[in-house]
Amino acid sequence: MANDRPDVKQFANESVAYEYFLQLYNAGDFTAIRNWASANQGGNQASSRLLNLFGASCLTLGDANGAENYFRSAIKLNPKSAFARNNLGSVFFKTGQFALAEKNFTRALALDPDLEDARASLALVYLKKGQIPKAKYHFKAALRKNPNHLNTLHGYAQLFLQTKDFDQAKRYYSRVVSLAPNLISARINLAKCLIERDETGLAKEQLDSVLKQDPQNFIAHLNIGSIYQSEGNISLAKDYFDSAANLKPDSVDPLLASALASTLENDFTEAKKKLVEVLQLEPKNGRAIIVLAQCLLKLEQPYKALEALYGGDDIEMLNQSAEYHDALCMALSETGNRLESVKHGITATELEPLKIEYIFNLASSQFSLAGRETIELLYEKARRIAPNSSEVFFQWGVYHFHSKRWNEAIEVLNKAIFLDNTRAELYAVRGSCFYEDKNLRDAVNDMKLCYQIDPENKINLELIIKIASETFDWETIQKVSARVFNLNAPS
Repeated sequence: MANDRPDVKQFANESVAYEYFLQLYNAGDFTAIRNWASANQGGNQASSRLLNLFGASCLTLGDANGAENYFRSAIKLNPKSAFARNNLGSVFFKTGQFALAEKNFTRALALDPDLEDARASLALVYLKKGQIPKAKYHFKAALRKNPNHLNTLHGYAQLFLQTKDFDQAKRYYSRVVSLAPNLISARINLAKCLIERDETGLAKEQLDSVLKQDPQNFIAHLNIGSIYQSEGNISLAKDYFDSAANLKPDSVDPLLASALASTLENDFTEAKKKLVEVLQLEPKNGRAIIVLAQCLLKLEQPYKALEALYGGDDIEMLNQSAEYHDALCMALSETGNRLESVKHGITATELEPLKIEYIFNLASSQFSLAGRETIELLYEKARRIAPNSSEVFFQWGVYHFHSKRWNEAIEVLNKAIFLDNTRAELYAVRGSCFYEDKNLRDAVNDMKLCYQIDPENKINLELIIKIASETFDWETIQKVSARVFNLNAPS
């Protein structure tokens, strides 16, 4: 012994020591390796490869400082070790020091041009720095030498995912999964590619495989919920979102997703509750602010909607959001501030000129301010954008209805019904036009058609009361009035 410190434990020689610690490493007992190395100050007379093993154990445990010290000691013992240089580069990559990572990976390749891990890692550095051509060059070079090098395939797939080339990303992630079926991150990213390609069934298969390996995987629960939501299975989607929320109570993503799912069920009270929770966790979450305001508008609470929206007026992202300005347009209109409402409505349509819903809301906000020609031009613009949309003609018809132009409203609503004869509200509004135009026969026909599609349509129920009052049908008036009251009652 050179001094009083123990050498590499009481092992017969370095090879025996290395084999012992390699077995621990392969078994995943990184803590035991780090604890021994720390207690024995790295091991007196330890070899470069042992120091690399100690450093790798520290890095796996998140101890970047310990890993850096061991790798530097390994380089000091063997300056020509490409392996040690590559490992030191990995420390800098994991800690976000990409310039130092690039320097060490480049040195490793200079020492050993065939070191595939170093080339793949250097490519990842360029990917992180946004230097896509350089990253591609090194990924391709590595794959030419070894087409099945896992880290290279995984990195190359990541490049395509990052650049939104989902076809190629799917191709390379599929190869990664075939080589490493238990690599969860690859399966999750493959599922993302499949979702983007509208292959949701295959995506769900990948995510189900993830949950078999890791039932508590947060991302898998969240993404499966999104798939069910896209398929219209809102109840099951919410179950997965709630599971994700239980796994990560401090994460806003599942709460926000569940709130959005509730809006699809028109359960705005439940959505509001979850959005409040989101904003308690993340007060400046712009998406949550907008959706909360939309829910409050649906719940006929425009002043509270304004309060929510103005609470986010210092968020730069919101000022550039058409959806934010559209929500302000509606809230201000419903609280009587039509001049400000029009200003925000114009901003929304300028930011997203092809969004017909924003055009409708701008037209509505101008109802008492602008002339008929101005408003008609907005509906005509919406018609040009979506010539086969029944919603365009429905909104146009509603405008004429509120303007008491019954015949023009009926003419436009006829076009809406021609495009979609399954919408209850179309018959309800047209029936109301017939009623106001003293055409009781056609009003009754539309009332019946609407009732067959949606017995709970409030406009139609109110029409039924009006028609019943014409014949003094007090029993019908009493029954329907009770239903209207129940529909209007706060939940």
